[in-house]
Amino acid sequence: MTKISETGYGVDVAATRADDLDKQLLAFVKQHPGCRVLDLGCGAGGAATRLVAAGAQVTGIDQFNFGEAWSHVQGPAQFIQGDIREFQALTKGQTFDVCVLQRVVHYLPYDATNVLLRDLLGTVDSLYISFSGLTSELGAMYQDAQQPVSKRFCQLPQVAQETFGIEAPLCLYTEGEVIALLGSVGWHIEWLRTSDFGNVKVIAKK
Repeated sequence: MTKISETGYGVDVAATRADDLDKQLLAFVKQHPGCRVLDLGCGAGGAATRLVAAGAQVTGIDQFNFGEAWSHVQGPAQFIQGDIREFQALTKGQTFDVCVLQRVVHYLPYDATNVLLRDLLGTVDSLYISFSGLTSELGAMYQDAQQPVSKRFCQLPQVAQETFGIEAPLCLYTEGEVIALLGSVGWHIEWLRTSDFGNVKVIAKK
C-alpha cells in the first residue's frame, strides 16, 4: 500500500481533519441519506470514513494504491486505483449525486482540468471543489506566477518541495480565474470562499 508521504503530492489533510468545505458536504449528506459521492483524488479514505458515517455511498479514485486503507472504511465505500481523468471508464458510466475534488485539481494542467470539469457535467449534479491559490503560501514561491493560467504548470523550488512535501508540478489559480473557469464550462457557483491560507473553495451545481 502507498503511504501518502511517499507520493510527492503533499499531506493527506483529509486523513486527519475536515475543513469548511468538507463540513458543508457532510451536512448535505446528512440531509440526503443514501446519496452517491464520487471522491476524486481520494487519498487514504479520511473523507470517505466521515461521509459513509454521515449516510453516503462513496466511490473513491486515486492514482496511488490506497486499497488497504480503504478496506477499513466501515460501510458502502469502494476504492478504485486509476487516473481521475478516466473516472467514467473506471466507474463504468455510473452517475453520482456529488463529486468531491478536494486538494487535487492543482496537480493537473489547466486544459486537463477544463476537460475533467466538462466530463463531470454529465455524471454528477453538484461539485465540491478546491483550488490551491496563487495568493497562497505556495504562490509566493511559484515560478510561473506571471504566466497566464492556461500555461501555469511547474514544480515548486526545492526548499518548498521539502517544506510542503509536494514534488509534482502545480497549476495555481486566482479567485477570478476559478470563477471564469467554472462558468465557461457550465458550472453555476452557489458558494465560494478564499481561505485565509489562500485556497479557493467552491460548491457548484450544473
